[in-house]
Amino acid sequence: MNITSRKDLAPRLKPTKSKITTVLLVTLVMFMPLLVALLLTAVRGYNLFQAIPSWNDEMWWYAQYAGISKYGMPLGFFGYAGTHSGWGTWGPWGMFPLLMTGLLSRIFGWGLHAAVYCNYFYLALSSLIFILLTKPKKRNLVMLAAANALMYITSAIPLPR
Repeated sequence: MNITSRKDLAPRLKPTKSKITTVLLVTLVMFMPLLVALLLTAVRGYNLFQAIPSWNDEMWWYAQYAGISKYGMPLGFFGYAGTHSGWGTWGPWGMFPLLMTGLLSRIFGWGLHAAVYCNYFYLALSSLIFILLTKPKKRNLVMLAAANALMYITSAIPLPR
């Protein structure tokens, strides 16, 4: 049995500059939507966590998060664009999106901020999973970070008005 000394192991365990760069790029890709949102709200003079739902079905989501956060379940019957649902309290999307956000809201006491926190959490998580599955090179990580930034800017994720 060949036993190596600590001196022999130390160089192998030391992180290389290449690995550190890759970790920084992955972190940048994961948090690019949040960084862009913080930049946009700072330039516009708003607070990121005071998003005001104003169009389509945003009010429905906030009402459901408030119900789940306070009572443990969504309240009321809602359908697409605020119309009444034909049956059930979950609306046309089913219960999965509400459980993903409402459960975290209930556990951490986020209330109406759950939508904002969970959007960024799930964007970061999905970016990490994508990177782990595809194992892109550094050049592609830079392009992915740019794509995440541009995708966020052109998306309809609610920002303060």
